[in-house]
This record gives sequence, structure tokens and C-alpha cells, in this order.
Amino acid sequence: MIRVKIYHNINRDIFAVDLYNHGDSIVCAGVSALAINTVNSLEELTEAKFTCEYEEEGGLMKIRLPEAEEGKHDRDAALLMNSLALGLRNIAEGYREELKVEDI
Repeated sequence: MIRVKIYHNINRDIFAVDLYNHGDSIVCAGVSALAINTVNSLEELTEAKFTCEYEEEGGLMKIRLPEAEEGKHDRDAALLMNSLALGLRNIAEGYREELKVEDI
């Protein structure tokens, strides 16, 4: 099962998303495409400072917006992170046995 943790700051802005246990399913492909596109979009389309950790073994990806964690708002980065969360939740609705999304 793929697990996703979405972290919110005091203002309810998303400042981090952790993805665990990617596999070889169509669900994994969709989740990976959303996450990689978000990282690429953050890099190419925003001025936001972010980090992305990736470990192929175990299927771990962590996306962090350190300034958002501190409560600073970047409209473009927030839109991209909310879009990622929306896409992940939509996939989870159709594949409850393969993807779990948790808001923290």
C-alpha cells in the first residue's frame, strides 16, 4: 500500500508531502507522475525554496517547503502543493486498497 502524509502549518497551508512504498502498479505510476510533476513545477515555475528527498529503494519521496512550514505563504507553491494533494486524494478515492492519504 502506498501511504501519503500531507503536513499543514498553523494557517492550514501544505508545507510538506511524504510518499512511502511505491510499487509497480498503475496507482504507483499515477502517484509518481503527480509528485514528480509537482517537484518539476516548483523548480521551473516558482521562486519557492524547497527540498526533495528521494530513495528509490522503499519508494520514499519527501517534498518540503521550509518557508511555508514557518507560516510564510507563497501563492504559486501553495497552489501546486494543493493540486498535488487534490490529485492524490482523487486517486485514493478510487483505489482505497492501494493508496492511503493522511492529513497531519
